[in-house]
Parts: sequence; structure tokens; C-alpha cells
Amino acid sequence: MTFLLISWEDVSMSHPMRREVPVSMTVSTSPSSSFSLSPSLWGRSTVGGMAFGTRERLAFMDVADLEPSDYGDLPSYNEVMLQHRSERVPLWTENGEGQDGKISRQDVVKSVRNIQLALLRLQDCKQLAKDYEWDKLADTLNEQIFRTDLYRSCYVLKRADNFLTPESRDVVGFDWGSCAWRHCGALADAQEAIDELEHLLGVLEPFECLFCIDIVERSLRDIFDVTTEYHDTTLQIPAYQPLQRMSDVNEESSMDGFDTEFMDTLAFLRNSAS
Repeated sequence: MTFLLISWEDVSMSHPMRREVPVSMTVSTSPSSSFSLSPSLWGRSTVGGMAFGTRERLAFMDVADLEPSDYGDLPSYNEVMLQHRSERVPLWTENGEGQDGKISRQDVVKSVRNIQLALLRLQDCKQLAKDYEWDKLADTLNEQIFRTDLYRSCYVLKRADNFLTPESRDVVGFDWGSCAWRHCGALADAQEAIDELEHLLGVLEPFECLFCIDIVERSLRDIFDVTTEYHDTTLQIPAYQPLQRMSDVNEESSMDGFDTEFMDTLAFLRNSAS
């Protein structure tokens, strides 16, 4: 039974299940009852919630006391997974542009170049974070180089068996949330940091934004370091500058006014506890 459940989950997560019949749920708008999703047939009630999609979400907004501007464009889990299965999963096995549909050296070079371009664009992100330019930073994080180009490039490198060693391809890894029991790798780390930064823009302080950007940069540099043979030499990638910790900032430039004596005492107490 366990094997059958695992197999069914694998199939359902890899292949979109297109609905060819009308929506099986109706929204109750009766004033005497609270909002509910009522199945048209009793048998469907056991799986009714699994059909919650775009139409159900819009119907929910019509009768629920919620601000459409806040929740109207928030996709349901089913919508997210449908996009994942119908768009992202096929990219994992998408043929390259080389002969016989196989990944060619040109595919690898193009993908590595996208990694280099993303690294260069991150330098602009750092300055935008320092200047509190949240709107511009949000726009930059949603540019194609950090989304489609980055994903596609990593998918190509992950499958470039004839050009990269297994160790190098393991560095690239899988999508964030799609690793299962496997080592995730640099792509997942970069995706998670980008999403967290975008979600919390305007809440995080500049040095906190720089921390997230630093994670993205180190992740991309990991890929950059294992693909040296395919670098575009016309793109000059600046040397990595380690992120300065707040505890390393001296008293004159400290944003929080921590003095050296306080930090020394804190370090002493931490070492004593260990």
C-alpha cells in the first residue's frame, strides 16, 4: 500500500490532471450560513478541496469579507502545482539545441554566461539595497535574468553530462522545494534567498537585504567556480567581497551604537558558556 501511495504521488506531481468536467463545487452565498464550498454530490465531498483552483478562488473572493487587492491574485496550492507540473517539470527534460536534441557545448556556454550576467546584476542589487530603493530592487529581482534565464541555465548545466563532472552538476542541484531526499545545491539556495528578499522588501533593513543578496551571490559563484572552462571572458566578474558582519563594525560606523567593550564582553560570555 505504501508503495502504491508513493507511486501515485509521483505520477500526480509529474503530470497535470486536466479537468474536463465542470467545477464540482459550488459556493454557498446564503446569508443564513457562513461561507462554504458545497459539493454537488456527496461522493465528491471527500476530494472536493482538491479541485480548488482559479474559479473557486475568485468565487471565494466574491462572498468572503477580504480585500481583493490583498488576496485576489494569490494563487492556490493547486494552481501553483499545476504551473510547476506543466511548465517547470518539462524544462527538466527539455532537449538542448545541439545535434539530435542533445545538450551542446553552445548550450553550456550560453547557460554559464547567464550565470555571469546574474552575478553582475547582483552588484546593482547591493547598491539599491543600500540606498533603500525597494521598488527598483523588487523590479530587478523579477527580471528575466533572475527568473527564467537562471532556472533554464541551471537545468541545462544539471543535465550536461558530457561537459560537467557529476560533482560539478551536484553543485548546481535542483529547484527549491523539489530536492526531496537529494542534496539541493546552489540553485535552491539562490531561489530561496531571492524569494525571501522579495517577500520582505520594505521590512528588512539594508544590511539584512545584503545578507540575502550575499547568499544568492555565493550560490551563483559556486556554479561559476565549477564551470571555468565555459566562461565568457568578455564579462569581468568582480572579486567576491565577504559580507561584513555587524559585530565587525567599529564604534564610529556602527548603526546600532554597539561599542567594542560590549562586543568583547558578549564574545567572552559566549566562549565561557561553551
